[in-house]
Amino acid sequence: MRKSTKRPPTQHDLALAAGVSQITVSRTFSGHPSVRTEVRERVMREAARLGYRLNRSANIMRSGRHRAVGLLASDNQSTSSTPIGFIWALEDACYTRGLQLMIGRYPEKVIDDPVRLPQFLKNWMVDGVLIYHTHNIPQSLPVIFEQMNLPFVWVNSNHPEGIKSADEEASSFLVSHLAALGHKRIAYMDHTHEHETSTPHYSTAARKSGYVNGMQKADLDPFEVTIPSHSNLPLHMRVEEWVEKQKVLPTAFVTPSRWLAMAVVLAMKAKGLETPNDYSITTIDQSGFNNLGLNITIQRIPNAGMANTAIDRLETLIDGDEPSMPENVPFEFDSGKSCAFPPRN
Repeated sequence: MRKSTKRPPTQHDLALAAGVSQITVSRTFSGHPSVRTEVRERVMREAARLGYRLNRSANIMRSGRHRAVGLLASDNQSTSSTPIGFIWALEDACYTRGLQLMIGRYPEKVIDDPVRLPQFLKNWMVDGVLIYHTHNIPQSLPVIFEQMNLPFVWVNSNHPEGIKSADEEASSFLVSHLAALGHKRIAYMDHTHEHETSTPHYSTAARKSGYVNGMQKADLDPFEVTIPSHSNLPLHMRVEEWVEKQKVLPTAFVTPSRWLAMAVVLAMKAKGLETPNDYSITTIDQSGFNNLGLNITIQRIPNAGMANTAIDRLETLIDGDEPSMPENVPFEFDSGKSCAFPPRN
């Protein structure tokens, strides 16, 4: 059988077929925002018809860039839990910029290894890396990146130059929201974790501090409650035990996670109390159980904001420029339907 001598279609061929310039074809494949949707779709249709494939090696040779970034995380869920909502937001942020996203979850012994980790990173062929290792960070990690001369950005970390959400402002705002409705007995409900790491995530202290600051601004006395973990009972039953011991219950709650909010809802329901008629409840998390019909008032974690801010900062570093100090990314407030005026005693 004679081997076909037909040459593969070039970018020039694609431009002629689509009726656009070669620059437009290049911008289409790089995800440049100047290309209109209908033009992009026409170019992609013609590319499929002609069997055109982007020569990534040639692009790398010309630009000196892979047009790819990596997301590095640990497989230790207690220090590097990467929410799927953030990964989706990061994929969107990369797509709109014409970037490929590589994701790697490695054991701590690999992340902390100055020999093995660089080998993995070199195989990625990326221009920079986002590090989603939130706390208890191995001391060798930043040293490894600096030795490789590979730009990196901390995400959801308390690192001074890292990208993180404005947790303190989020809980302070929830207090002001409840105080504006007339609530005076506003409790902050938290719980100790059975497998708590030696160094809690920065948001644990930040959310509690924001609550205290919010109460002080509203000229109210803080009412902090910590549900202990030294029990075989489920969380909502431990909250129920606490509820039963109270002579005067709070009229509103601020909770640092939706699981605490759900525990409060179940505990109060066992006492015959419903939100928002008998009490108000707020939370800080990814979602507020809208799928269960609760529609809790929530400060939603800004996944899209953190993803876009992180990619922008990383691209600035890749370009060799000095980025400004990052500001904490504000939460997205959803008023929900779990807050109302306090009940009359």
